Amino acid sequence: MQYNINQQENFQTTIDVTLEPEEAKPKYDSVLDEYRKGIKLEGFRKGKVPTSLIKKMYGKEIQAEAFRDFMQESWEKILQENDFDIITDPKIQNINYDDKNGFSYQIKFDVAPDFELTNYEGMPVEADVYYISDEDVDKFLDNLRQRQAMLYTVEGEAEPGHYLNADLYEVDESGVPLLGKKIEDQQIWLKEDDEELTPQLTGVKAGEERRITLSVPEQPSETVETLPENDSTEQYYQVKVKEVKDRRLPELDDEFAKDVGEFETLDELRDQVRKSLEQQAEKTNTNNIESALVDELVKRHNFSVPPVMLENYLDDIVERVKKDQKETEQEVDEAEIRQHFRTNAIHTIKWHFISDKLIQQEQIDVSDDELEQRLKEMEASENDAQRAQKAREDDSEKEKVKNELVYDKLFERLEEKADITEHRKSWYEHDESESAEQELAAEENSNQETN
Repeated sequence: MQYNINQQENFQTTIDVTLEPEEAKPKYDSVLDEYRKGIKLEGFRKGKVPTSLIKKMYGKEIQAEAFRDFMQESWEKILQENDFDIITDPKIQNINYDDKNGFSYQIKFDVAPDFELTNYEGMPVEADVYYISDEDVDKFLDNLRQRQAMLYTVEGEAEPGHYLNADLYEVDESGVPLLGKKIEDQQIWLKEDDEELTPQLTGVKAGEERRITLSVPEQPSETVETLPENDSTEQYYQVKVKEVKDRRLPELDDEFAKDVGEFETLDELRDQVRKSLEQQAEKTNTNNIESALVDELVKRHNFSVPPVMLENYLDDIVERVKKDQKETEQEVDEAEIRQHFRTNAIHTIKWHFISDKLIQQEQIDVSDDELEQRLKEMEASENDAQRAQKAREDDSEKEKVKNELVYDKLFERLEEKADITEHRKSWYEHDESESAEQELAAEENSNQETN
């Protein structure tokens, strides 16, 4: 047996395997003879069917049977003699036999990139980390008050800060109403810092009408939710006020704490808010440090990713987007999606290969006892108990939990070896502070309902 390995730049590997005629022919002839003895065809006596006819009718079957064992044994030998990091299922192709050249076939597969890990001892890494200050707690509570604010009807004149419930009629410059240009039950906030709408409606009372003029902004107005489009530089409205309301915030005291949850005092509420914020900040800090480590390691390793992996990754993203947009019947531009996610896909795939090498080099593993301890911790957590139960019943889910433990250990090791500079910031300096705050509030409400 002989074989030749051809590795291409796109990570595809093709192995040409040949078995010399003197070894191949006896195998083929042996199977051919068995077919000849057993085949019955009309017009021919048993065992007397011409060889050419047998090959024409059963050539592929004879070939497969004659060399099945050889292909399996040769592949095993090739794997023993070579260290391939195979990332796709090997495919057998171009199977061929003739008496003159013997038997040959090809094995085709893709391999992982071959690269060396760079030195990451003392690797400089910078990351934002967040702490919770008294001001952060105060801001959270103030936003909570904003969400608990109530609207009360005002009998007198509207003032800055009030809300109006009104019908708006768009009119032309002379005051004639425009057909189809009516907005009913529009809520208008008389913002104190608004210099256009608020001055024109200050002093109006419920039941009164007032004509206003608005300049057409490049972006929709923040004070009026929806205004009809108009080609002119100004729009004119007749505003019929139905109600004037004042938005009042609750006092920040023990009664407020009781209203928002099962808290007896404001101090208890403050403690819960701080605890929730600290938990969120801890998760964010962990993610920031891990992301910074990954980004630096990916930047330090300059290698290409296998095209087949990149395309498969982008295929999955496209399918997920299609699934998400199926209900809305929105069109999906596959080319745009692939271009948008391409850089992130390359980053993710490179980290996959780098982390695999790091895990091997650092000899990171998880014992059965460590896995059992993690499952017990998950069972004790309300959020993870169901997944822990699934992991005990499903080996694939258990393997996912084990892999998470492996990566936890890997990042602990990397943090020990790296030179990490932490930029401490107040939680509300976080770019996503508003959305994180909403998540915390939702989590807090959920906990209160459970309790």
